[in-house]
Amino acid sequence: MNSLEAFVDKCLEVFPFNLSGIIYYGSGLRGGNGVFSDKDLVAVFKNYQLDLFIVLRNIVQELEFNVDLPIIFEGEIPVDANDFRVINHGCYFLEVLKRGHVLFGKNVFLLMPKPSDIAIKRSLFEKIIEYAQFFRRVFLESKCDYDPSFNYQLNKRLLKSAYDLLWILENKQCDYGGFLELLRIKIPNLLNAGEWDVIDGLMVNGKISSYSDFSIDFLSARFFIMEKIYLAAKKLVFFS
Repeated sequence: MNSLEAFVDKCLEVFPFNLSGIIYYGSGLRGGNGVFSDKDLVAVFKNYQLDLFIVLRNIVQELEFNVDLPIIFEGEIPVDANDFRVINHGCYFLEVLKRGHVLFGKNVFLLMPKPSDIAIKRSLFEKIIEYAQFFRRVFLESKCDYDPSFNYQLNKRLLKSAYDLLWILENKQCDYGGFLELLRIKIPNLLNAGEWDVIDGLMVNGKISSYSDFSIDFLSARFFIMEKIYLAAKKLVFFS
C-alpha cells in the first residue's frame, strides 16, 4: 500500500464495526515532511481486542511508507482532560489531536474540554525535558558517526522543543510556519547570533532539513541551543 487512502480502506475492511476514527496530524499534514519523516496517525477503536494488534501489524507491514501509529481505545480516554496521555505525550497532545485531519470517522477528542493552562504548560515542559536529556546523552556519548536519519531526528527534536517553548510563552498553539521568527521576536536574547543562524538553518522551505553535518561543532551548537530552550521553558513554567 502506497497511500493513506489505501491504508484507511484496508482498516475499514478489516475493522468495519470497531474502528471509530483515524486522525492525521503533525508535520506531514502541514506539508513539512522531510526525507526521513513518518506519517503521524492516531487510530481510535471502540472496544479493546488483543488480537487487533496482530491484524493491524500485518496491515502496517504492507505499507510502503513509515507511520507513527498510537492506538487508543475509547474506554482508555480519561474523563479529566488534564490526565490525557498518549505514549510519551502529555495533555498538550489532546489539543494537537483536536486540530488533526480526520481521515475516517470522527474526532472523539473534540468532545473533551481543554486541559488547564498550567497542565498544558507542564506537559510541554516534560516533553522538552525528555528531548534535553536525549541531547545530553548524544552529546556525551556520540562519536559523531551516526547516520543521516539520526541527524534528522536531532533537528526535529530541537525544532519541536523551540515550538513548544513558544507555545508555553504564548499560552496557545501558534502557526508552525514562521514560528522561529516569532520566537526570536518574543525572546531575542534566548540565543546568540550564531545560534539563531544554526536553528534557522534547520528549516528549509518549511521542512526540517536533512542536512548531514556530523561535526562536533554542529552537534555542540545544537546541544547548547537545546539547553537554553530547556532553561527558558523551566523559568516560564515554574518561575513566571
